[in-house]
Order: sequence, then C-alpha cells, then structure tokens
Amino acid sequence: MRRFAWLAVAAACLLPALLPGDAPWINDEPILILQALRANQRHELARVGLQGTHALHYGPLPIWLYQGFLLVSHDVRALVVVRALLVMAGSAAGLWLLARALEVSPWLLVLPLLSPYLWIYSREIWDNTFCLPLGALALGGYAQFLSRPSRWALVLAALAGAALLLVHLMSVALLAALLLHALFLARPKLWSYRWTLLALAVAAAVICGPYLLLLAHERVPSPPSSPPPGWWSFPLLSPRLLSAQGFEYFFGGPVWTPAELVTWIAFPLTWLGALWSALSLRKRPWSARQELMLLLLLALAADEALVLLTGAVGHPHYYNAIWAVAAGLMWIALDRLPSFVPLIQGCALLAVTAVLAVRIHLQGGTRTDHYGPTLGNQIALARALDEYDPRSSVAVGVENLARFPQSLSVLRALDPPTTTIGRPHARLFITYLGQAPDAHAVLREY
Repeated sequence: MRRFAWLAVAAACLLPALLPGDAPWINDEPILILQALRANQRHELARVGLQGTHALHYGPLPIWLYQGFLLVSHDVRALVVVRALLVMAGSAAGLWLLARALEVSPWLLVLPLLSPYLWIYSREIWDNTFCLPLGALALGGYAQFLSRPSRWALVLAALAGAALLLVHLMSVALLAALLLHALFLARPKLWSYRWTLLALAVAAAVICGPYLLLLAHERVPSPPSSPPPGWWSFPLLSPRLLSAQGFEYFFGGPVWTPAELVTWIAFPLTWLGALWSALSLRKRPWSARQELMLLLLLALAADEALVLLTGAVGHPHYYNAIWAVAAGLMWIALDRLPSFVPLIQGCALLAVTAVLAVRIHLQGGTRTDHYGPTLGNQIALARALDEYDPRSSVAVGVENLARFPQSLSVLRALDPPTTTIGRPHARLFITYLGQAPDAHAVLREY
C-alpha cells in the first residue's frame, strides 16, 4: 500500500506541470522577470526583491532563481514547468518529513498536494509562493530533527529557514516559532550539534547579511492603530489553502460544485487537530510528537502576533509560509478518524482542481486582474503585436492588460521580434483605456 501512496504523491506533484501555457501572468511576475533580465545584463546578482505593500523590500532569492533560468532559456512556459515541479517536489518532501515525525499514514500526504491553491500557486511565477515549499521544508526538517536528531535534518531546517527570509517577510511568524521552540525546548538536542549550528549561523550571515543590512536602512512601518477586523480568526482560517474555500478570489465567482463544499471539511479537521494537540500536552513527560504538536500551536500563535503587528489579513497568500502547519494539525485529526474521511476529501480536492484546470483552459483565464488572460494567450498576443509597425497605436480594452501593460512588454523583450522593423526591441505606443501609471516606466525600458 505504501508503494501506491508514493505513486499518488508523484502523480499529484506532476499535475501542476501540465498545460503551462494556462498559468497566470499578471503584474509582479513580469516585473520579477524584468529584474532578473536587468541583473543578468549587469552580470550581478539582484540585491533585493520586489517592494511590498508596507514599503519594505522582499528578499532577492526568487530573482536569483529566475536569473539562473534565463541563462538557459527565455521560454516562460518552460519556467512554469520547472517551477511547478520544484515547488511541488519541495512541498512533498517537507510534508513527508512532517508526516513521518507525526507518525501518520503517507496517504495523508496526498491531500495538501491536491489543493487547488497549491496547484495555482505552484504555477505562478511569483516570489511569495516560494514560501510554500520552503515553509514545508523548514518545518519538516525541524520536525525530523525533533523525532530523530540528525545533522542533515538540522541543516535542512536551517537552510530552508534562511531561504524563507530571502523570499518574503511574511515567513517571520514560522521562523519565530521555530527559533523559540529551539531555544527553550530543544537545547539539549541542539547542543550535540553546536559546531554544525555555528557553521550554519556563519553561512546564514554570509548569505542573508547583505539583504538584511539593506533592510535595516528601510523605514519600518508602524503597527496599525487598531487591530484589523477578524484579526483573531485569520490564522485559524489557514486551512483555506487545504480546501477550495474562497476561490472566487481568483475568478470573481465561486466554483459552484458540490465538491467545493466537501473540501471545507479541512477547517473543522484542522481545528479538531489543534484541540487534540492542546489536550495532549497535559500528559508529561512530552514525547517528540507532543513537542511537535506544541510547535504547530506555537506557529499559529506567532502568526496571530504577526497579524496584529502588520494588519495583514484577507489575502490567501498570507498563509503560504504556515500552510504546512495547518496540514499537520489536520493530519492529527484524520489519524483518529475512519479512512473514508481522507478519501472523500482527496476526491473532492481532485475534482475541484480538475474543474478549474478545464475551465481555465477553455476560457483562456479571465479578463480581470486576479487571474487575467493566460500566459499562452498573452504570448500569442505579444507575437501578433510584433507584426505591426513600431509607430502603431493600439487600444487596449482588456482590464488586466490596460492596468498591467508590462506583462506584454516583458514578453516581447524575452522574445524580440525578427521582422523588418529593424530594432530588437520595437516600441509599441499603446493607448490605455485604464489608468496604469506604474506601467509606463516599465514600458520605457523598451
């Protein structure tokens, strides 16, 4: 049976790599690729990533990865495939280590991997979504160290944690929980690997130091004057990424299938797992499994603190760093329930993801900014525009393209026209039907 479980995990990991032309290509994705192009032209690594909504710059690791890919190919659809496989494989590896430490069935690994959120985020050429595999690897590596102390597990957790810091600052809640747990509950185990820890600390300082020094000179935003509505419940709704709840965020309307409602069972299961974890802590002395349960609860508490400090609520990608925490708590509940419960959940998740994939493929995405026209759709449009004289004026009536014209300009820079225009990056003067002041600066590059 375990062999079939691993086959199911492998199949789930391969699903997002199919139909790469149907991936989204909106605003941040082309800007990240543009920054990678610029850094490669300067023959240097990017120093920082995108600037977030709180005026702080995120880490440069995603741009470094894209710089490496662009040295090999400019085919963005190929990048979607490579990225999807990396995100899914990293997520599966981290979840496997977590499941192993929690002593639950490997079949439960399949459930998070079938999530429509993971399907869409693993294909999205964005920075925040790298938190999915790195968060799982950091948590899974540390969980493995707690249950079976070893040098490789400690190295994996530390490197994944440092990489998280170089991706997105929303990961600090998980990192804080791991650090607090290590300092106060795992010191005897860590002391045996003190020289390894010292080497890891030096390596992390070398890799993360330049970015952290730049970040130290930026103005830290003040906490919100009052807690945002629903702040206390937002971390508790992290099972959203294990379901199809709230998927109208991407498409402007619900999926409206019975399977969608079935996936909502992830919420009570996760809450039940959290309750059982809290109750199990009354028994002393704590086993490695109980210590891990405490860590999962601590991560939720740290995320509550982060929400209070930043006011970051509402968006599903705010859960990307702690989604594996919700998965672990859900498994704790499922481990005590009949086997048909995870079977029903898995079938529902697969059905929703399949419906979404078919819908996106047939409709070519959406015409709004949360998903927009598909990557393949925009590549075809960019190539059609290359046939026009560079002095042409083209009116854009699609909201997504009007608001984010850099999506087309970057695609044209990746695949320069070879027509009789005579210039490798032909200018195309576009009349915007929408307002996109930030995009003009991007277009002037070409």
